Amino acid sequence: MMKTFVPSRISFFVKTLIALLLVVFAFIGLNAQGGPELVFNNPVLVSGIANKQGAVYRFSNVTTGVDAEIKLKKFSRPDIVMQDVDLSSLGWDKAFQPQFGLAGNVPANQNWYIDFELNFYKAGTNKVRVMDTVNLTALDVDGDGGSLSEYVTYNKPNSISYSTASYLTNSTVGNLGQLFICDSCGAASILVACHDCHGTGITNSGPGNDNPCPTCDGSGLVCN
Repeated sequence: MMKTFVPSRISFFVKTLIALLLVVFAFIGLNAQGGPELVFNNPVLVSGIANKQGAVYRFSNVTTGVDAEIKLKKFSRPDIVMQDVDLSSLGWDKAFQPQFGLAGNVPANQNWYIDFELNFYKAGTNKVRVMDTVNLTALDVDGDGGSLSEYVTYNKPNSISYSTASYLTNSTVGNLGQLFICDSCGAASILVACHDCHGTGITNSGPGNDNPCPTCDGSGLVCN
């Protein structure tokens, strides 16, 4: 269970050996102090090529007066197949349920992911809507303890909790001073605070306030 965080971006990574994987993200209001329940149905392609890297889908009225857009921001490898950006025939229909994987028989020791970016807008407009709280649950993140493992990564969650029966553990993807292999240039570097947003991950440039910093993709960290 992920709770109490305001996402500038949500990144989701999966490591698996099966050909197609259904992933379920449920956005649930836990209590009166938590965020509203968000319902993801009937995505509409608003830019890019359907099911390809860079495509942006809008979900209307995920809660009262709020639309959401999900961008297929990055495919970790070019042979990833996005079968369905939001599968409605299985799982839980209210959730965001992307189905993707590799085609054909997949050899052992493969690793791939898609980086999704989530932004909120005032319904029917392109005016950015800042959500005070979003409660997010990733369902059925598991494996067989040997050849298959699944994992999920989020950007700057305020808190993390797990179901009472779980073998999942959490680890930090990047810290200041950590040696990091840059996704863009492939070089090993030390993570430093972003010089444009001073490590906050947000910027007031562009429409509205509290936008994800484009230099660091909202992470607050860049390679040195």
